[in-house]
Amino acid sequence: MAWLETVSKDGKKYLRIGFKLPGHSGKFREPLGLEDNRRNRALARIQVQKAIEREIATGTFDYGKRFPDSPRVKRLGLQTDDPITLGEFGEKVWLVERRASRIKRSTHLSYVDVFRTHIQSAKIATMQLREIKVSDINAFKLDLNAKKTKTGRPLGARRKMMVLRELGAILKLARQLDHVDKDLMFYVDKSFADESIIEDAPGEKLSPFSADEVGRILESASEDDPSRWERRLLEVSFFTGMRRGEVFGLRWSNVFFERGVIAVRRSLTLHGESSPKTARSIRDIEMLPRVRNALLEQRRWVTGRFELGSEFVFPNGAGSTLEVHNFSFRVWPRIVKQAGVPYRAFKQTRHTFATLMLQQGAPLDWLQRQMGHEDLETLIKHYWKYINPQRLGSDVVERLEQLGRAASVAQNAQLMPNSTDASKK
Repeated sequence: MAWLETVSKDGKKYLRIGFKLPGHSGKFREPLGLEDNRRNRALARIQVQKAIEREIATGTFDYGKRFPDSPRVKRLGLQTDDPITLGEFGEKVWLVERRASRIKRSTHLSYVDVFRTHIQSAKIATMQLREIKVSDINAFKLDLNAKKTKTGRPLGARRKMMVLRELGAILKLARQLDHVDKDLMFYVDKSFADESIIEDAPGEKLSPFSADEVGRILESASEDDPSRWERRLLEVSFFTGMRRGEVFGLRWSNVFFERGVIAVRRSLTLHGESSPKTARSIRDIEMLPRVRNALLEQRRWVTGRFELGSEFVFPNGAGSTLEVHNFSFRVWPRIVKQAGVPYRAFKQTRHTFATLMLQQGAPLDWLQRQMGHEDLETLIKHYWKYINPQRLGSDVVERLEQLGRAASVAQNAQLMPNSTDASKK
C-alpha cells in the first residue's frame, strides 16, 4: 500500500510518498523533491506510487535502490541489491505479478506451464539478469527451435512464439524494476522460420482440412466407436466454428433445439472450466441441419447411457467433463491417422468451418457472429484468401446496363437538336 502526501517547506508545498512494508511496523515516508501541483501529482502517481505498490506486492521492493540517499537504508538494513537469476525472477516475481493481475485462472496456469516447461529448464534461466545479452537470447531461440515434444515432433510455431513472448514479458518487467539496463528484445528477431507453416495472421497457423479430408475423418471416427459419439463431437466441431474448449464444455442447458441455437457461455481448458476466450466469444450461434441432427442423436445416446443423464453434451465415462488432454493428444491423432490425412491440431476444425463456409459464399457478417470475432477486419485478416469472389448475376448486370440509359438518350438528343430532322429528310 502506498499513497501521496503534501508537506510544506519554505512557504511552498511539496510531495512525498508514504507506504507500508511487510515485516516492518509503522509507516515509511520519503520526500520526492517535487512541488505539489496537478502535473507533478499525476506523474508521481504513475511513476512512483504505482511502481512501489507493484514492487511491494511482488516482493521486489529495494529501499536502497529506490531511495539511495535515505538515512533509513543503512539504519534499518533495507539495502538488498542482491543479484537474481532469470529463473528466480520468473518464479518469484513474474508469476506472482501475473497472478496478482486481472487475468483468468486458466490464463495464469498457461503462463506457469510455458515458463516451467520451456524457460525455467533452459540455460538462460541460470544466468543473472544483469549479465544476459542479446546473444544469450538468440542462443535460447536456437535451442527452442531444436526442441521436440513428448511425441518426438518439433514444437509448433505458435508454441515457440508463446515462449519467446513470455521471455520478452519477463525481461520487460525486469527492466521496469531496474534489474536489466535496456530493452534486450528490441534487438532480437521475434520470428521463427518454418516453411511448412502458412502465416495468415501474427502467431496464427492456418492449415484447414479440405471437404474430402473432413469426410474421411468423420468416417474414421466411426470405425472404432459403435456409439459414434466421437463422430458427433467432430461434426459439431467442424460445422459450428466453436473452439475446442467451447465444444468440450457445452451443456444441454445451452442447446436450444426449438430456436436452432447454441449458446456459447463456458469453455473447458486443460486447467478446468472458465469463461470463453473473449467477451465477443460469448455468443449465440446457429445450428446447421447436420449439427442439429448430431445433437439430437447425442442426446438420445446420453439419456440411454446414464441413468440420470448428464449435464454435459459430450461427457466422459462417468458423466462428467471430458479429459481435454486425452482427447486432443490421443483420440484425435488416432482418428486422423486412421483417416490417412496429414496431421493438424484439433483447433484446425474451427479454421476448416470458416474456410468451407467462405468457399460456399457464406455472408461475412453471419460468419463473424458464428465465429465470435471482434469485427469483420479480424475475419478477413485470417481468411481473406478463402473468400469466394461472387460474380454478378445476369439480372443484376442487365439492371446496371439499363440504369441511366433513358436519361443518356435524352441528353444526346438535346446536344444534337437537328438529328431528328436530318433523319426525316
